[in-house]
Amino acid sequence: VDHRRLCMTVVLSVPGMGTVAFCKGADTAIAGLLQPHFQGSSVEERMVAKSYDFACQGLRTLWFAYRLLPPEVVQRIRATRAEMRAHPERRDELFMELYSVVERDMVPLGVTAVEDRLQEGVPEAIETLRGAGLNLWVLTGDKQETAVNIAYSCKLMTTEMQQIVFQVSSEEEVQPRLERAFAELTEEAPLEVAVVGPSSSSSGSTAALSRRAS
Repeated sequence: VDHRRLCMTVVLSVPGMGTVAFCKGADTAIAGLLQPHFQGSSVEERMVAKSYDFACQGLRTLWFAYRLLPPEVVQRIRATRAEMRAHPERRDELFMELYSVVERDMVPLGVTAVEDRLQEGVPEAIETLRGAGLNLWVLTGDKQETAVNIAYSCKLMTTEMQQIVFQVSSEEEVQPRLERAFAELTEEAPLEVAVVGPSSSSSGSTAALSRRAS
């Protein structure tokens, strides 16, 4: 998956269908590529609900969508490939232009979930580090629900800890909101764990800051 676009697309010739673009990626990325009548529809709402259910189980989710490409787009792909061969130094630029032509007006296919199992000994190692008084941070691209679930399973967070969860809609909001959270946490006890990652909403990021309750 392209970490700038948060999605990946392949174009295939499918018997009986024609040329089809299949796209997978983060829910926030795929939702913006769907045909207008699917955006905010009951189909999208069911996909959002299923993603939330999966994330609460600590699973990593992907959305899938497709588009039947019209002849003019197929021709554009061929022309762009020829231009890439002639001007390899413009490869990235041409790819980005092509993405904007292909990745649009898509039809949702569904949601998948994958379990990313912890390596052996991870919970014990983290518990030992915390016991030694080390402060631990996790910066993740997972949904908030997934990140918190995994944090519990690897003993990065425990039920004895108090959480402060907040969302921001822009990068500029992160620092002042973190400072306010630190002030709240340090009034009673020092910061022990912080989990920072994207929220399950269509935009913004979420941080869950934890300390051991007194």
